[in-house]
Amino acid sequence: MRLFALLLLMPAVVAAQGTGTLTGRVVDDTGLGLPGASVVLEGTMLGAATGPDGRYHVLGVPAGTYTVVPSFTGFSAVPTLNVYVGSGETVVLEMAVSDTGFCCFGACLEVGWEPSLALMNPDPYASRRLRPDDLALLAYR
Repeated sequence: MRLFALLLLMPAVVAAQGTGTLTGRVVDDTGLGLPGASVVLEGTMLGAATGPDGRYHVLGVPAGTYTVVPSFTGFSAVPTLNVYVGSGETVVLEMAVSDTGFCCFGACLEVGWEPSLALMNPDPYASRRLRPDDLALLAYR
């Protein structure tokens, strides 16, 4: 009976030996953590969402080299290439994303000193820019 129990547990022990952990933070340009950002290991089904302070933990990462991609709506990110996670290792990786404005369903809100809304026409090369005062008129239509 002991031999049978040992054989059942063996695959779990072997699998655990070949994995590591990826942990860290996703921050904005000012260094503040971004809650709800996604972190994905490209080419795998592995990833995590950040917590309230921008921290994430990806457990059970098979030993190997990965491209780690952070993402957050309205922010652009640069993937981190060649991140090696070794067996039994914990790799700490902090990644920064840049604010680029917010785009949804063809409308883009650019954040800056003069916010504006660009409404996309069916022609992808044409757009119309509206000032903040114009946005109030849209709300009542």
